[in-house]
Amino acid sequence: MQDPARGADGKPINVTVRQYDELFVTSSEVPLFYENPLTGDYQDYVGGRYHAMEIFNATGHSSFDTARIPAKLMQILETRYPAYLTPPRSDSMSLTMYSITVGQFAPMLQNLGKILDKASAFAETKKLEAGVIENLRIAPDMLNFIKQIQLSCDFAKNSTARLAGIEAPKFEDNETTLAQLKARVARTIEWLHTIKADQLNGAETRQIIVPLRTRTLDMQGLAFLQKWALPNFYFHVTTAYALLRQAGVDVGKADYLGPT
Repeated sequence: MQDPARGADGKPINVTVRQYDELFVTSSEVPLFYENPLTGDYQDYVGGRYHAMEIFNATGHSSFDTARIPAKLMQILETRYPAYLTPPRSDSMSLTMYSITVGQFAPMLQNLGKILDKASAFAETKKLEAGVIENLRIAPDMLNFIKQIQLSCDFAKNSTARLAGIEAPKFEDNETTLAQLKARVARTIEWLHTIKADQLNGAETRQIIVPLRTRTLDMQGLAFLQKWALPNFYFHVTTAYALLRQAGVDVGKADYLGPT
C-alpha cells in the first residue's frame, strides 16, 4: 500500500467520496504554500510564502466506458497515461454477471422442480382433483400457482437474455398440470445452461429497456438485475413455495434453499 498524501502539517489528506446510485461525488480542500516572487517586508513577516486553499470538486460514474471518452482525450490518455485505461478492480472478488444470473437462477429453479415433485406426490396421496394445487392462491386478486411458476421461469430466462443481448425462447403459457409446470422449469434450466459466461461480460453497463403496462424500464444492466430481475424472480419462487406450504405440502426452508 502506498503512503497516503500528506498536507503541510504532515497529516494525511482525507478525501470524502459520496455515492448517489451510479454517480460518485468528491470534494477536497488542499492547502497551498509557495514562494512569494514579490518579496517585501510584510512577506518576510509572514514567512515569505503565500498561503492559499485550493478546492477540488469532481464527479464520476461507477462504470468505466472508454467508448464515451472524447477522441482527443483518449489520444492523450493512450500516449501519456496508459495505466488510466486499465483501472484496478475495486475489490478482489471474482463476482461476475454470469454468477449472479445463471448462477442464481438455475439452482433455484432446480429446487423449484423438486418442490413440484413434492406437490405432485401430495396431490396423489390426498387424491386431489386436477386443478386444486394448480389454482391455489392466498387472496382472490392474486395470480394463481400456475402463473407463479410461469413467471419464475420467465424472469430467469428473459432477464438473462436481455443482459446477454439475445432473444429468449418463447414459451406458451398453456400449462394446466403440475407435470407440465415441471417440464417448463426443466426447459428453462436447460436453456440457461446454454449461456456462456463471456456472453454476459460487460452486461452490467448494457442499457436495458423493457416496456411495461404503465411505464418503461430504462436502466443499465447491473441496476436492472439488482432492482428488477432478481427481486421479481425470488418474489414468484417464494410465493409458489408459500402457496404449497399453506396447502399442507411437506416442504420447508431446506427444500427452498436446496443443497449448500
